[in-house]
Amino acid sequence: PILLLEGANSVLVKRNDVKTRHKLYDMMQGKTVIPIAYRLSTIAWMDQTIVLGKRSVAEIGTYTELLKK
Repeated sequence: PILLLEGANSVLVKRNDVKTRHKLYDMMQGKTVIPIAYRLSTIAWMDQTIVLGKRSVAEIGTYTELLKK
């Protein structure tokens, strides 16, 4: 199963963000998740992140690895 999340946290106020991420995490178990994120906090806990450039994949790694680059 694939779960596509487009801007899933974009309209949330900060205080509800953590609670919603926990609910999303439960829903994502056992699925491939493709989040389209506008805030880094949305993807910080993903296993792997792929950053897209104009025509190709620009970077691949964990949140921490990408921040170091």
